Amino acid sequence: AEDSYIGHTKMALISGKQRPNWPEISGAKSESKTLWRQWDRLEIKGDLLYRLFETDDGDVLYQLVTPEKLPKEVITYHHDIASAGHLGVEKTLGRIRQAFYWPGMA
Repeated sequence: AEDSYIGHTKMALISGKQRPNWPEISGAKSESKTLWRQWDRLEIKGDLLYRLFETDDGDVLYQLVTPEKLPKEVITYHHDIASAGHLGVEKTLGRIRQAFYWPGMA
């Protein structure tokens, strides 16, 4: 099951709603508030929620908004796969940031 902060945001985007007013979101989890602040950068592709991120080079990346239960798995996978080549913390996180996003990401 997906996290409620992702589910509520997806439902609002799919239904074409405008960004909720602050009073509607002010009592929500901090992750919901983070996505609220980035509303214009969010997009649904297929059934998944993505955040658009522009790199310093001007390229636009689609980062999968990752449920709060999965970041550890994403990090472990990218660190442990053979092709990772022991890149170190910053390079591993840089590679992860190219495809994934979660509120509070380092």
